[in-house]
Amino acid sequence: MSGPAVVERIVEASGYDLDLTPRVDFTTHPGPRGEPYLVPDRLWRLDLRQAFASVVLPKRLHWSGPSRVYRLADRADRARVYEIVLREGAKADLLEYVDGALLVDLWDDLVLPTSLRSAWESIIAFRRRDSAEAGLSAGETPDRLMDQ
Repeated sequence: MSGPAVVERIVEASGYDLDLTPRVDFTTHPGPRGEPYLVPDRLWRLDLRQAFASVVLPKRLHWSGPSRVYRLADRADRARVYEIVLREGAKADLLEYVDGALLVDLWDDLVLPTSLRSAWESIIAFRRRDSAEAGLSAGETPDRLMDQ
Protein backbone atom coordinates (compact mmCIF):
# COMPACT_ATOMS: atom_id res chain seq x y z
CA MET A 1 0.00 0.00 0.00
CA SER A 2 1.40 3.40 -0.96
CA GLY A 3 2.03 6.33 1.39
CA PRO A 4 -0.73 8.62 0.05
CA ALA A 5 -3.34 5.84 0.34
CA VAL A 6 -2.41 5.25 3.98
CA VAL A 7 -2.65 8.97 4.77
CA GLU A 8 -6.03 9.14 3.03
CA ARG A 9 -7.35 6.22 5.08
CA ILE A 10 -6.09 7.72 8.34
CA VAL A 11 -7.66 11.08 7.60
CA GLU A 12 -10.95 9.47 6.56
CA ALA A 13 -11.01 7.24 9.66
CA SER A 14 -10.56 10.31 11.86
CA GLY A 15 -13.72 11.84 10.42
CA TYR A 16 -12.03 14.52 8.32
CA ASP A 17 -11.52 15.30 4.65
CA LEU A 18 -8.15 16.30 3.31
CA ASP A 19 -8.49 19.53 1.33
CA LEU A 20 -5.91 21.34 -0.70
CA THR A 21 -6.20 25.09 -0.73
CA PRO A 22 -4.24 27.36 -3.01
CA ARG A 23 -1.31 29.10 -1.35
CA VAL A 24 -1.51 32.88 -1.26
CA ASP A 25 1.79 34.56 -2.08
CA PHE A 26 2.40 38.18 -1.19
CA THR A 27 4.63 40.85 -2.70
CA THR A 28 5.74 43.97 -0.88
CA HIS A 29 4.98 47.39 -2.34
CA PRO A 30 6.45 50.54 -0.79
CA GLY A 31 4.18 53.31 0.42
CA PRO A 32 5.02 57.00 -0.02
CA ARG A 33 7.07 57.08 3.21
CA GLY A 34 8.67 53.69 2.59
CA GLU A 35 6.16 51.74 4.67
CA PRO A 36 5.59 48.26 3.22
CA TYR A 37 2.19 47.21 1.87
CA LEU A 38 1.59 43.53 1.25
CA VAL A 39 -0.38 42.57 -1.87
CA PRO A 40 -1.58 39.02 -2.57
CA ASP A 41 -1.47 37.17 -5.86
CA ARG A 42 -5.03 35.92 -5.25
CA LEU A 43 -7.92 36.53 -2.90
CA TRP A 44 -9.04 33.97 -0.33
CA ARG A 45 -12.15 33.12 1.63
CA LEU A 46 -12.44 32.92 5.39
CA ASP A 47 -14.61 30.47 7.27
CA LEU A 48 -18.02 32.08 7.75
CA ARG A 49 -17.63 32.34 11.54
CA GLN A 50 -14.23 33.98 11.16
CA ALA A 51 -15.45 36.39 8.46
CA PHE A 52 -18.26 37.69 10.71
CA ALA A 53 -16.67 37.29 14.16
CA SER A 54 -16.24 39.93 16.84
CA VAL A 55 -12.55 40.76 17.12
CA VAL A 56 -10.16 42.92 19.11
CA LEU A 57 -7.19 43.86 16.95
CA PRO A 58 -3.74 43.42 18.46
CA LYS A 59 -1.97 46.61 19.56
CA ARG A 60 0.57 46.28 16.69
CA LEU A 61 -2.33 46.86 14.28
CA HIS A 62 -4.54 49.24 16.25
CA TRP A 63 -1.86 51.30 17.95
CA SER A 64 -3.49 54.74 17.68
CA GLY A 65 -6.16 54.37 20.32
CA PRO A 66 -7.69 52.17 22.98
CA SER A 67 -8.56 48.59 22.09
CA ARG A 68 -12.14 47.93 21.16
CA VAL A 69 -14.33 45.15 19.86
CA TYR A 70 -15.08 45.25 16.14
CA ARG A 71 -18.08 43.29 14.91
CA LEU A 72 -17.18 42.03 11.45
CA ALA A 73 -20.87 41.28 10.85
CA ASP A 74 -21.37 45.06 10.89
CA ARG A 75 -20.35 46.57 7.53
CA ALA A 76 -18.90 49.77 9.05
CA ASP A 77 -16.84 47.86 11.62
CA ARG A 78 -15.65 45.42 8.95
CA ALA A 79 -14.62 48.33 6.72
CA ARG A 80 -12.61 49.88 9.56
CA VAL A 81 -10.86 46.58 10.34
CA TYR A 82 -10.04 46.05 6.66
CA GLU A 83 -8.61 49.59 6.40
CA ILE A 84 -6.40 49.00 9.43
CA VAL A 85 -5.26 45.53 8.43
CA LEU A 86 -4.55 46.49 4.80
CA ARG A 87 -2.41 49.42 6.01
CA GLU A 88 -0.70 47.88 9.03
CA GLY A 89 -1.02 44.12 8.75
CA ALA A 90 1.47 41.33 8.12
CA LYS A 91 0.64 38.32 5.97
CA ALA A 92 -0.85 36.41 8.92
CA ASP A 93 -3.08 39.39 9.82
CA LEU A 94 -4.41 39.70 6.28
CA LEU A 95 -5.18 35.98 6.13
CA GLU A 96 -6.85 36.07 9.55
CA TYR A 97 -9.09 39.14 9.24
CA VAL A 98 -9.77 39.83 5.53
CA ASP A 99 -12.21 37.84 3.40
CA GLY A 100 -11.67 38.29 -0.34
CA ALA A 101 -15.31 38.47 -1.42
CA LEU A 102 -16.20 40.86 1.39
CA LEU A 103 -13.16 42.99 0.52
CA VAL A 104 -14.29 43.27 -3.11
CA ASP A 105 -17.76 44.27 -1.91
CA LEU A 106 -16.34 46.98 0.43
CA TRP A 107 -13.53 48.18 -1.84
CA ASP A 108 -15.10 51.43 -3.10
CA ASP A 109 -16.05 52.46 0.45
CA LEU A 110 -12.66 51.91 2.07
CA VAL A 111 -10.53 54.91 3.02
CA LEU A 112 -7.04 53.89 1.93
CA PRO A 113 -3.83 55.67 0.97
CA THR A 114 -3.60 56.12 -2.81
CA SER A 115 -0.46 53.99 -3.07
CA LEU A 116 -2.09 51.12 -1.19
CA ARG A 117 -5.26 51.31 -3.28
CA SER A 118 -3.17 51.34 -6.46
CA ALA A 119 -1.16 48.32 -5.36
CA TRP A 120 -4.32 46.26 -4.70
CA GLU A 121 -6.38 47.60 -7.61
CA SER A 122 -5.41 44.96 -10.17
CA ILE A 123 -6.45 41.98 -8.01
CA ILE A 124 -9.73 43.70 -7.06
CA ALA A 125 -10.46 44.59 -10.71
CA PHE A 126 -9.65 41.03 -11.77
CA ARG A 127 -12.16 39.59 -9.27
CA ARG A 128 -14.82 42.10 -10.28
CA ARG A 129 -14.32 41.18 -13.93
CA ASP A 130 -14.65 37.47 -13.10
CA SER A 131 -17.83 38.18 -11.14
CA ALA A 132 -19.31 40.23 -13.98
CA GLU A 133 -18.45 37.56 -16.53
CA ALA A 134 -20.10 34.95 -14.33
CA GLY A 135 -23.26 37.10 -14.24
CA LEU A 136 -23.02 37.87 -10.53
CA SER A 137 -24.22 41.01 -8.85
CA ALA A 138 -22.00 43.12 -6.57
CA GLY A 139 -20.92 41.26 -3.46
CA GLU A 140 -21.99 37.86 -4.83
CA THR A 141 -18.64 36.17 -5.45
CA PRO A 142 -18.62 32.38 -5.33
CA ASP A 143 -15.70 30.47 -3.82
CA ARG A 144 -14.65 29.07 -7.19
CA LEU A 145 -13.73 32.56 -8.39
CA MET A 146 -11.71 33.47 -5.31
CA ASP A 147 -8.95 30.87 -5.59
CA GLN A 148 -8.14 31.09 -9.28
